[in-house]
Amino acid sequence: MTYDSAFATSAHCAYCQSQIALPNQLRIEPIVMPNIDITIGPQVARTATKALWFVVLIPVIIVVIVFAGVFGAISQVRRALIPLTGLRDKPIGSRPGEMGNGFVSQTLKFGSEGIGPGMMTDARSIAVDGQGNIYVGEYSGGRIQVFDANGKFITQWTADPKMPLRGLAVDRKGTVYVVQRGMITRYDAHTGNSLGKISYLEATASTTSLRHLTADL
Repeated sequence: MTYDSAFATSAHCAYCQSQIALPNQLRIEPIVMPNIDITIGPQVARTATKALWFVVLIPVIIVVIVFAGVFGAISQVRRALIPLTGLRDKPIGSRPGEMGNGFVSQTLKFGSEGIGPGMMTDARSIAVDGQGNIYVGEYSGGRIQVFDANGKFITQWTADPKMPLRGLAVDRKGTVYVVQRGMITRYDAHTGNSLGKISYLEATASTTSLRHLTADL
């Protein structure tokens, strides 16, 4: 005879194939699962809400940081790649002036194109002495003109006209130094008289540096 004591109300006889009702004392009462009420307090609810917001905000903050970094890098690249239009042939190290299309502010304008006193042709060298007088040297012909600090013509004289004038400088004592091919000649600033010469070998001296000759005597 077999039966399930937990659920059966009768027993089955395998020999005679009959069903026998079980008395109540042999029956087991079914197990009743108690109801459990879970109540979430307000503190737990607030903590859960904060945790949820934190989880949502983390990806947003990461995305904002990434986009800010990308746009910052793009801006730097754009600033670095701005074409310097029209600056290739302009002087380096100067600053824009008030004239709009120049690089330095114009403080004095004097002379004009020509061959007369106060006029210039192929002027490439300029120097200033201790009194503010301005010396302008012409590359071809070797003419040197002297102007005062306001650009008024004072005098003129000529170095060796057979050689191009490659550099010009004036010291505090009023001595003019003129660089020509293979030669540096000292002149009196007022009379143009030669005061002596210094020879140099062009094979060993840089003509570029001689063009920027300065006198600090």
